[in-house]
Amino acid sequence: MPAADRMTVHGLTLSYFTGKLEAYLRAKGIPYRFAEMDTASFRRAGRATGVLQMPQIEMPDGRWLTDTTAIIARFEAEAEGPSMSPSDPATKFVSLLLEDYGDEWLWRPALHYRWSFPEDMTLMSSQIARTMMRDLKLPFWMKRQAILRRQRKVYLAEDGVTSETAPQIEALYLDTLDAMETVLAKRPFLMGERPVEADFGFFGSMFRHFSSDPTPAGIMRARAACRALGGASLGRVTAGSCRRAPSRRGTRGSRPHLRAYRLRLPALSRRQRSCACGRRNVCKL
Repeated sequence: MPAADRMTVHGLTLSYFTGKLEAYLRAKGIPYRFAEMDTASFRRAGRATGVLQMPQIEMPDGRWLTDTTAIIARFEAEAEGPSMSPSDPATKFVSLLLEDYGDEWLWRPALHYRWSFPEDMTLMSSQIARTMMRDLKLPFWMKRQAILRRQRKVYLAEDGVTSETAPQIEALYLDTLDAMETVLAKRPFLMGERPVEADFGFFGSMFRHFSSDPTPAGIMRARAACRALGGASLGRVTAGSCRRAPSRRGTRGSRPHLRAYRLRLPALSRRQRSCACGRRNVCKL
């Protein structure tokens, strides 16, 4: 297909949802051109769709598409290629439920690890300064500091990540690794022999965050090593062997996920009001 006839995916290579969308397009066999966003193209996409978020798709005929769940559903209904959605209604519901878990719950520990730990925040703020902010005529250190302040304010302070909730948020990641280990030991994908919406929902966090950012990647490798060494107790993975692996102490029996959600409700309310006023800004990096 000529490049002019291909759609353009506007996003960032380190972006959570850009990773999810690219995984789907590659598995589906849909050709596309990737355009690394800068601040100008980010605003341009926002003007076209009314939403400041990534990724966004620009079609050859000038139409724009946004929201990865809606994009996948559209292509499943219209595009040629192998089906990436279960045909059985009940199985499809479970697939979409797991996709939603990946979209709306795993991104919280993903962003926590990226912006709470010094090595991770230094690396990723530098990458964003070199990519998305490359069109700004500012010193590199100033761009990196602007990114750090913005991300830590939006995705930590305003999203309920505190010293109290951090252990529960980290537990989501550890519990998910354990569950995936059990499932993927029996089949190549979450729900069977081929990928479906659930797999793409997990791709953004697992490949663009957890396996790339230093702290969660170190935890993932250490826990995998425990498995490889004969099923050693994962509870014995220490901070030293897991690059500051979080403590699980005090989380069992305390309904941690409900506590974390309750502390996040004020941020959800603010975000809902912003969406209602047309000020939605969803840029999970």
